[in-house]
Amino acid sequence: MKGTKLLKYISPYVWPLILMAIFIYCQVSATLALPDYMARIINEGIIDHKSNVILDSGLIMMLIAIGGSLAAVVVGYLSSRIAAGFAQRLREAVFTKVESFSLTWIMAVAVVGLIFIIAVLFRIIIPKFSQLQRLVDKLNLVTREFLLKRILLMAKTMSLMKKWLGQLKQLMQTTLFVLCPEVII
Repeated sequence: MKGTKLLKYISPYVWPLILMAIFIYCQVSATLALPDYMARIINEGIIDHKSNVILDSGLIMMLIAIGGSLAAVVVGYLSSRIAAGFAQRLREAVFTKVESFSLTWIMAVAVVGLIFIIAVLFRIIIPKFSQLQRLVDKLNLVTREFLLKRILLMAKTMSLMKKWLGQLKQLMQTTLFVLCPEVII
């Protein structure tokens, strides 16, 4: 069914297509005729030593080769013209069809597409975000525990340091009193 829709765009090129088929036939015929003339040159000209057969067959071969080449050029030209015209008509039809769409229809399709994309993204991203949040919460808990232990250790260390300094001060005062009784601290 889709092929029949495309046929209406190629229908103006029926005669060029027929002409192209004729030239393709000529090109193929020329290509297939050359070996026969080559065989004639060998069988009748070279073996029988007839130079006029060689010259005649050679001249015919050259004419056939030129004709085949010209047919190939015509086929190339026609095929490019047909393809360019078909593509232009098809592009015009597609452009006209797209241009006929209403802005409301285009917006509706865009909104539906956007909603679909957002739904897919949420389906993928929300679970990953939840997993990320759980990992961040665990890290915060471990960091809080680590810092709390360090603060408690530091407080305990400061308390011990004060005791030690107090004991050191008493030792120093006692030592000074014993060694230098005249110095009273």
